[in-house]
Amino acid sequence: MGFQCTSCGEWHEGFPALTAAQPDHWLALNDEQRRAGECDTDICVTADGHYFVYGTIEIPVRSDVEPRLDLGVWSSLSADSFDRYMDRLGDEDRVSLGPMFGWLSNEVQFFPGSLNLKLNVWPQRPGLRPLFELQPTDHPLSLAQRNGIPFEEALDYVHSVLKKL
Repeated sequence: MGFQCTSCGEWHEGFPALTAAQPDHWLALNDEQRRAGECDTDICVTADGHYFVYGTIEIPVRSDVEPRLDLGVWSSLSADSFDRYMDRLGDEDRVSLGPMFGWLSNEVQFFPGSLNLKLNVWPQRPGLRPLFELQPTDHPLSLAQRNGIPFEEALDYVHSVLKKL
């Protein structure tokens, strides 16, 4: 099982990551507000003082075929945490920053009510996006991250997204 990446054009094994291009807050801004901020593929800063980083929620897949489904989403960070994160962006030891509190900043299509779930942002070494660990709740996305989902469910999510492209 695999897919051809729309970014790099190469063939990758496993499921494609299901991604959100920007935080929902950014998408709600008008053109003038967006011009006053900054948003790329890794960070987003709004003129009204909101800070976001792009990372991954890993959902284990209960299968011998594919070990996980990755969700590329955004998390907010406080100004202090964002500054610490940016100060250590190219630092091999940035993992030592440990977890930073954030709020899930996208409504995940298959998990209604997921916007603003509490999470921990775990910086990774340079070249890797931070990992997002949802705080334990009874929300289906939090449960999926902790307990995994069946392979068929993961496949349904991927097919649903690919149909829209």
